[in-house]
Amino acid sequence: MRGEPVEALRSNVGATVLVSVLSLLGPWLFVSAIFGRWFFKKPDERWILWIVLVVVMIMVVDWAFRLMADWGG
Repeated sequence: MRGEPVEALRSNVGATVLVSVLSLLGPWLFVSAIFGRWFFKKPDERWILWIVLVVVMIMVVDWAFRLMADWGG
């Protein structure tokens, strides 16, 4: 992203969303690893599944729009 979120979204929406999610989760996971127990709350498998599904769906939709734009000329 390098401080240009609009350009990052224009370039690749799915990757920008993925980086944003991981930027939020990274510090939480790091603190949990330091303390040796889950900080705040243990992750729920259903939430992890939903987050992964949403990010993948965003990537597929973005890819489909880019593919259609290429075909349209």
